[in-house]
Order: sequence, then C-alpha cells, then structure tokens
Amino acid sequence: MAMAKSAGLVLLAALLAGAVAQGTVPEMPQALVAAPQGPVVFFEGFRQGWNKAWTNSTDDKYNGEWQYAMDYSEIKGDAGLKMASPGKLHAIAAKFVGDLTFKDKPVVIQYEVKATNGLACDGMYLKLLQDVKGGLDKFNNDARYTIMFGPDKCSSTDKVHFIVQYQNPVSKEWEEKHAKEVPFVAGAGRQTHPFPL
Repeated sequence: MAMAKSAGLVLLAALLAGAVAQGTVPEMPQALVAAPQGPVVFFEGFRQGWNKAWTNSTDDKYNGEWQYAMDYSEIKGDAGLKMASPGKLHAIAAKFVGDLTFKDKPVVIQYEVKATNGLACDGMYLKLLQDVKGGLDKFNNDARYTIMFGPDKCSSTDKVHFIVQYQNPVSKEWEEKHAKEVPFVAGAGRQTHPFPL
C-alpha cells in the first residue's frame, strides 16, 4: 500500500472540556534539537518556520484556533501546538515530503499529546490522509485517510483508536476496519504521552 506525494498528515483534536494550560514548567533539561535518522517522510519538531508547512482547515466544523507554545511539555525549550479554543474542534494538516510505503519496510508513526487539564471528553487523532480534494485547507471529516489513530476518552469510551481505510481491490468499495483490542488511553493525567504506531 502506498500513498501519493499529495497525501498529508492531519492532526485532529476535539477538546470538549479543558482549557489551555495556565501553569509553569518545572526546571528540566533543555530540549534537544533532534531529527530522526534514516529515511523520513515527515518530521515536525515545531522549530523556526514550522508554520509554513501547516494549513488550518477552513471547514466550519473545525473552527478552533491553534497556539504555538514553547515550554509546553516537561522539557524546557520543547515546542508544540496548543488548542487555544476550549470546546471547539481543531484541525491542522501538512503534506508529506515523500511517499509513504507500507511494503517491505518498517514504518514508525508517533506523536505526543499533553492534556494540560486532564481528559474529560476529548479525542486527539492523527490521520494519514489520502488526497484532499481542493487542498488541505478543505479538510473535513469526510476526507479519505489510510490510518487514523489516537486517544479518545468520553463517557464510557476510553481507548486508543486504530482505524484503517482502504479500497477493496475486488469490489472497489471503500472499507474501514477498527482494531478490536486497543489499549485504554495512556493516563488521563497532565503529563506528555507519546502515541507510537
């Protein structure tokens, strides 16, 4: 399975209860400016110029605003994005710099989430998009993706989603498969949690 160069990555967040962090960061070692080794299709360290690669969705449903923040994690000097609009849906996307192929090579996909006020009724998903008609700013919930995963905690739901969408080669119908045995959300605490796949 391969994805075209026009494919992208989208971060979705449904923050229905919490607010942006209002605390201080304890003194910790400085963040390392690091990049992964080996072939990389996408890496974002949220350093200078990061916003040139990212596009906010203009879909009315995703009207939450993002805020760039330094020292948002437990590591001093670490940078990232915060959801600046509590109770609203947020979506931001960026294109890959190459093709992502799942055949004959291991693929590692990881991102980090910090729920600064804990999780109440929240979902923070990453989607590996296929082509978004009209461009990444037109992203909406109907956009085709290959993989969606991430934490979801609300009411009786408490799991890390792993969903695959693909076109059946025989019927040509699009199908969606959900992992049945998935972990609980890794700590509803206020610390940074990595979500690797």
